[in-house]
Amino acid sequence: MSGSQYGTARIPSGEGISILNSKGIAMYFINEYISLFRKKDLPIIRVYHTGPEWGPHPDSLNFQYPENIKIEPDDPMVIKNYSSSFKKTDLDKMLKERNCNTIFLCGLSSVGCVIATYFAAGIWIIMCSYLKMQ
Repeated sequence: MSGSQYGTARIPSGEGISILNSKGIAMYFINEYISLFRKKDLPIIRVYHTGPEWGPHPDSLNFQYPENIKIEPDDPMVIKNYSSSFKKTDLDKMLKERNCNTIFLCGLSSVGCVIATYFAAGIWIIMCSYLKMQ
């Protein structure tokens, strides 16, 4: 492995081995979980963050997911203004409509929005867990 201990990794790809930085590693595994969920016909709910006063504005490039993340236009979408994806959104309703009692959280801000949503999920009495790739 080149680079720092946590900065790069060798990931198998169709062409052999890819060397990715930490953001690339996160995106690789996010896509792996998205693929797993699609294979098992499990819902994928996209969460977007904006702030009324400081953005990013929903029409801006910074608001969008990176192009290499495997989301689909028909994946349900939540737009949030707070760290937690539950606060003043329809996420709880969306999960209940889909009979979801377990959620898998992923994102590029694990110490911010992901952890805030994790702790808020306990308030809504939804069990949070990590999925093991089979």
